[in-house]
Amino acid sequence: MARTKEASNRDKKEKKDRIQKLAAKKRLASKKGLKKPDARVGGIIRKKRRYRPGTRALMEMRQLQKGGTKKQRRCLIPAATFRRIVEGITDEMTGALGRDKRVSSRFLQGLREETEAELRHQMEIAFKIAIHSKRKSVDKPDVELALQLSESPSTHIYNERT
Repeated sequence: MARTKEASNRDKKEKKDRIQKLAAKKRLASKKGLKKPDARVGGIIRKKRRYRPGTRALMEMRQLQKGGTKKQRRCLIPAATFRRIVEGITDEMTGALGRDKRVSSRFLQGLREETEAELRHQMEIAFKIAIHSKRKSVDKPDVELALQLSESPSTHIYNERT
């Protein structure tokens, strides 16, 4: 039996309807933040959130600047790296004496927090120096000047007088 023009038009209309339904499903899925259905799992996978450039960095800064207890604050220096540095320094110091070295984890944690606090303080001073010289970025001379200012004997003399 030969195909008639009517059957051909009906097929085209059905195909067009299927395409429109599929497009509607995709729009709905994108509005909900969903991807296409996963055949392996049988469910719908959530689409990974995409932030605009700079938003993620600002979120991390806010998280790091958030106050709270010491346990809530996350250290920036990795623990293993800091431990290796401390062990290297203690090796140099105890090598001449011929003693064994032992450092408790609580001591290392406290030392790490204090080191970070001092570094943060020095960087704040260096940043203020950079702003004073009408720049937005911190350079090597700014950090050197901040170190010199923190080591200056004039602050010790002033503290002795009061």
